Amino acid sequence: MRTWSTCVKRAIDALHYAPGSYLWIVELSGEIVEGDDKVVATERTYIKGFDATNILREFSRKVALINIEKIKPYCSEKDFDIIIRYLETGGEELSAAVWSAAASAESAAWSAWSAARSAARSAAWSAAASAAESAAASAAWSAAASAAASAA
Repeated sequence: MRTWSTCVKRAIDALHYAPGSYLWIVELSGEIVEGDDKVVATERTYIKGFDATNILREFSRKVALINIEKIKPYCSEKDFDIIIRYLETGGEELSAAVWSAAASAESAAWSAWSAARSAARSAAWSAAASAAESAAASAAWSAAASAAASAA
């Protein structure tokens, strides 16, 4: 039975395939088959391994900074500044403050969602009630007009 060893072509693809944050630089040999984002081979030699935890954390912070404006409406200016400082520096001394600010922002976002949902529900019920009332009044007037015409 032939076994195949898998590796990725680009480091970013390791986010999908690697089982953890420890990565290896390898040399493949034997029968090699290339796919779009990975390569498999019948033989693999480990060249160097390293813990990529810090690299992955830095990458995550940079990705978060790309969309940071999306949370601005949900947090105070002070919390927003703390979150920005943490994402830019990764300073562990800011970690507790960031978690607190993130929890506040999450709570505010859920509150906004809940308020919007309640408003939409209320508007839908109000519209439905108004439509039903209008239809009932129209039917009553139509019936009354028909009865009056029949009586005359």
